[in-house]
Order: sequence, then structure tokens, then C-alpha cells
Amino acid sequence: MNSSRGNEIPVLMLSVAALIAAVFISLFTMTSHDRVEAAAASRDPYQMASAAARAGVEAATWHIQCHGRVVQGGIGRKYYINGASFEASWGEVNLSDSTVTIQSSGISQLGNNQEYTLNIETRVKLQFLPVHKNEILTDYYSRSVSAMASSE
Repeated sequence: MNSSRGNEIPVLMLSVAALIAAVFISLFTMTSHDRVEAAAASRDPYQMASAAARAGVEAATWHIQCHGRVVQGGIGRKYYINGASFEASWGEVNLSDSTVTIQSSGISQLGNNQEYTLNIETRVKLQFLPVHKNEILTDYYSRSVSAMASSE
């Protein structure tokens, strides 16, 4: 009889953890839904294009950081949640201070084949994700560089 209670405790703990996780997911969903509604509520072309351009800067920043990009590149036109769209491009990453200049355009359709475009250019400090700072790769590249230096 004692062993059956011993088996119930881990199941009870997992049930409580699942319940807590469900509560947090529900709260996060409700708060993110409020942000989505606020972004989609504005019909002002300037505000729509501005929000889309800022989203372009954020998307480019995450793309560079996530993929460890240090060369110039860009993100083609993507639709933003408020009905506008954005596109972004960036130059070479300055490795001495981990900054990059990002240009982003927010485009809002006005109808009658007209659109309002807002351009943003900003310099962003990058925080490359730890996954791209793998110790094995760091060791490999340091040995490659020292081998190249010794062969010269």
C-alpha cells in the first residue's frame, strides 16, 4: 500500500506543473492578443508604416543575431500584422563594436495603387546568440588561424 502512494506523488507533481504551465500560457496569450489588437487598430497610414518599419528593424536584428551574419544582406517584403508591410537591409557588421546599420521601409497601402512609405535607418548594437559562440568552433578557428600564421 505504501508503494502505491509513492507512485502517486510524482504524478501529482507533474499534474501541478502542467496546471501552472497552462496558466502562464493563457496569461501570455491574453497579453499578446492585446498587443496584436492595438497594432491592428490604427488605420492611420503613417502609424501603420511606422510600426511596420520598426518591425523590419527588429526582424533584421534578430535575423543577423540568430544566424551569426556579418556580411550585408536583407529581408524581402514581408507583411506586418497591421496590414502594412516592411522590408529591411543592412551593411557589413562592424566586428570591433558589434554594430550594424539597418535600413527598413514600412509600406502602407492607401488604395488606388498608392502607398505611403516610411524609411528608417538606425545603428543597432548586436548581441549574437550563444549558440553561435560554441567553444568547439572557437577552439577550431583559433587553431586554424595559428596554423595559417605559422605557415607564412
